[in-house]
Amino acid sequence: MFYIGDWDKQKVVSHYIENNDVRKILVIYNPTCKTEYSFPENIPFEYLAYKDAIMYKNYYRLLQWIDKKTLIISDELLIQENRYALEYNCVNAFLNQTPQRIVFSYLPFINDEKDVMILMDQYNNALYKGEQFEYEIVKNSKMFIKPVHITAKFIHIDVDKTDVDEYNKDKEKRFSEIGMKDPDTIPRNLAIHAGTIRAKHIFDIINSMPSEFIEESNNTQFTENNKFLCRNLRFKKLNCTTYKEDENNTIIDFPIRRQELISLLTRTREKDLTVTTSDLSIDCWQKKDLEDWINRLEKFYAETALS
Repeated sequence: MFYIGDWDKQKVVSHYIENNDVRKILVIYNPTCKTEYSFPENIPFEYLAYKDAIMYKNYYRLLQWIDKKTLIISDELLIQENRYALEYNCVNAFLNQTPQRIVFSYLPFINDEKDVMILMDQYNNALYKGEQFEYEIVKNSKMFIKPVHITAKFIHIDVDKTDVDEYNKDKEKRFSEIGMKDPDTIPRNLAIHAGTIRAKHIFDIINSMPSEFIEESNNTQFTENNKFLCRNLRFKKLNCTTYKEDENNTIIDFPIRRQELISLLTRTREKDLTVTTSDLSIDCWQKKDLEDWINRLEKFYAETALS
């Protein structure tokens, strides 16, 4: 069984157990969004964190423990984009030991459609091993989808010339000093810089109430009651949270890895994002990147005719 979207997981699992010969249960879970299930008292069960699947003490023991009457629940294991990661290979080896599998994933992919094949491998690795993504594969699979339609509302923050000059100077410096360093550090650091600039203006607005900033499109305003989602707690303010917490607040920073955003949405079952942005180049890129991702999700739902 293969479930993508906003499902009542406990209800799905309980129904499966009631209608099948299940003698043991293994839940392989994502530590950032773990679900606690209620199982019948007479059925032994075990929870295994995704990252622990590669440990020798778990791997060989579970290969012997799992049999055809073992139900394995793959719970939100869309964790990294490398389909052939060692952790995925170990998880798939467990899943191949039994025909009784339930795969849950709140969203169908991390970045784009090719990630769907990670889930397809978990559902039936022998059938889909080496296959590249095609919509026909999804249409012909036993996949049940309740589409999660992500939306994004952007709040534009005006930045001044001093901010732009400071940002551009930082960008030029980082490019000139990159050398043999990881080039991905440049957009990561520029995003933090841009977030700090926007945050400065936002906190100035809040501290100078009544607010001078009113967003033209919906007439909303920042107040002392607003809470903000940041990559870290560098602002040292009580109204700032990180992606480790269960609050879908107004976004100042995106996480380094989109999986962190997906985990937050999965834990909170949220669909609507509010994002601050500006005319700084990294903000324009991040806005388009988020819009493109949302459009890819919508295309997936439409192409599979399951929306």
